[in-house]
Amino acid sequence: MEIQHEKKLDNRTNLERILSGRYEKIHVTGWDEVDEIEKEEPFCLIRYDQWQTYYDNKYHCTTTKDKKLP
Repeated sequence: MEIQHEKKLDNRTNLERILSGRYEKIHVTGWDEVDEIEKEEPFCLIRYDQWQTYYDNKYHCTTTKDKKLP
């Protein structure tokens, strides 16, 4: 029970860090790579209005000029 509680807390803390911009971005080349990374991550619910911020703050796209996912 304690381990599950710690995992939930870690997931929430990680999401808060990403949304606040205090997260080291992961360099990717596009959505295919993001999809592969996200498959390995614990399931996380994001509000619709946080979706863009989440991906902009978590990933750094190396193939676009603005460094955001296309």
